[in-house]
Amino acid sequence: MKRYIIIGALLVSAITSHANIGDSRAQSVKRYGQPTSHFGNREVYTSNPRWMIIQWFNPDGYAEVISYYKHDGTITQGEIQKFLNVNVRSTKWYQIQAKGDARDVVGQIWLTVDNAFRYESGVNRIGNAWFSYLELSTYNGHLQLTEENQRQEQNQTASTDSYLPL
Repeated sequence: MKRYIIIGALLVSAITSHANIGDSRAQSVKRYGQPTSHFGNREVYTSNPRWMIIQWFNPDGYAEVISYYKHDGTITQGEIQKFLNVNVRSTKWYQIQAKGDARDVVGQIWLTVDNAFRYESGVNRIGNAWFSYLELSTYNGHLQLTEENQRQEQNQTASTDSYLPL
């Protein structure tokens, strides 16, 4: 009996050591230390040599998008389920068609039946390396992050247009 309690406690501590939707920046810093970098409303944390976590924070300062990147190996279905259990209480999901360039991302996208939460998993190319990833988000957070990405791309295009010859 004691063995089951110890195993259960280890399992819970491993799960709670991961980022959570709804975390404040202060909670994330307490859990992981200072971010190793940031861009836009995103903070990057390297929790250990195998994992990198990127959290996107809404204007109120709470995480609505969490991306887990595993440096070596695949994020297993069991690991995905642990992350979902910590962050989303729904067990009813449906899959949607993923869009994008297969040269950079190969993944699957799932939404809760009430469209409140979203997760995407697969492999993603960063530079010349491929990483297994899992992105968990509120649906609203995903939309806001997408809008932020589009604004940043437009700003980069606008700033580089000045270098084009007339």
